Amino acid sequence: MSKMKNKYLEEYEKYRHIRVFLREYRLRSNTRIMYEVLDIDEIAQRAILRNTKSGNIMEKTLHWCRKNLVDRTD
Repeated sequence: MSKMKNKYLEEYEKYRHIRVFLREYRLRSNTRIMYEVLDIDEIAQRAILRNTKSGNIMEKTLHWCRKNLVDRTD
């Protein structure tokens, strides 16, 4: 297996226990940016997100969500 694929699989195992729910989250790298999870497709491993400030809607993998989003703390 390639080096990058091994790294991805290790990272996937690290974050796979984290559950993503339909609610607001902050971006781990910039806590001022908030996303709202609008829909989750467990079979396709995808989530639809909306940036709460700009309103932009995007589709991300659940792995990306688990790795980059943290619970919103008020």
